[in-house]
Amino acid sequence: PELAVKGSWSVDRLRKELERLRKMGLEPIPKLNFSTTHDAWLKEYSKMVSSAPYYRVCADLIKDVCELFHAKSKKVVVVLNICGIIEMQSWKDMPDAILNAWLPGQEGGAAIAEVLLGDVNPSGKLPVTFYRGVDQLPPFEDYDMKGHTYRFFTGEPLFPFGFGLSYTTFRYGKPRIQGDRLVVPVTNTGRRDGVEVVQLYVRRPDDPDGPLKTLRDFRRVAIPAGKTVRVSFPLTDETFRWWSEQAQDMVPLPGCYEVLCGGSSEDLQRLDYTF
Repeated sequence: PELAVKGSWSVDRLRKELERLRKMGLEPIPKLNFSTTHDAWLKEYSKMVSSAPYYRVCADLIKDVCELFHAKSKKVVVVLNICGIIEMQSWKDMPDAILNAWLPGQEGGAAIAEVLLGDVNPSGKLPVTFYRGVDQLPPFEDYDMKGHTYRFFTGEPLFPFGFGLSYTTFRYGKPRIQGDRLVVPVTNTGRRDGVEVVQLYVRRPDDPDGPLKTLRDFRRVAIPAGKTVRVSFPLTDETFRWWSEQAQDMVPLPGCYEVLCGGSSEDLQRLDYTF
């Protein structure tokens, strides 16, 4: 059966429909069909946020849907169509998988289906940090960069900048400096061909006010199952462009650096390098 909640959508109406299906002993729903007008949605949204935090309402709703499916030994995948970071700490462990599709446009449905059905092996990486909660962040009115973004955030993120999963797995070998290049072997340890986004960051240890790390380059590399590819990054003036108090500008700044590479901003191997 299809779960249809049409007209003036509300969480209460959806929960009643879920309970009706439970009492009938029906198989879990193959489709959730929401149909409403903008005015009706805005009315229900205002009602929800006035009685409870909106993220809590969403988490409870995901929990109810997951319980219904899991009671019948069915898998649940949450597909996110979002335009920025959201609260996920309270519900991320409820579904069997989460696919972040952002706002994918006209062909988004086809693209999502290809990933869910396994026709396409996902390889996207997060361009932002997903935090565990607002308590990890400075006050909203604080425009100082400290504590904001992967470059200045010292806490443990929920999903770090540069993070992303695939239907295969990758193992990073030991990186080495060869002349003016950094070379790292990356092995596809799974059974499917895949694409990995190898990331290069730098840090300047003697700059206490500078970023903890900053992305300088990346390589999007196709690696067949069971194979190893040597990924190479040139270490150029642009790699070591840093803020100079003397020049009052971003310039190639000589000195000691840490060069870091890996599959996300939190999964990195470090090499010391003098530029």
